[in-house]
Amino acid sequence: MFKSTEGLHKLLVSYRSGDMYAPRVNNAEALQLEAEYFLECIEKNIEPFNNGEAGLQVVKMLEATDRSLRNGGGKIRI
Repeated sequence: MFKSTEGLHKLLVSYRSGDMYAPRVNNAEALQLEAEYFLECIEKNIEPFNNGEAGLQVVKMLEATDRSLRNGGGKIRI
């Protein structure tokens, strides 16, 4: 397909060139942050945004994803 490795290199470089933005991501343990947030909600007597209803929606999405994968990637109504 390519007469030289240079041709392949040019294709790969041109495919990946362009503007991009890579935000700095805090290097923290996600479960620890969630636990701290949960404790803060208890201390301040506020309802967390990731309450039981949000958890149920996540489980429904994960189950639908699993069914979709088992059925060849078809759409699953949630």
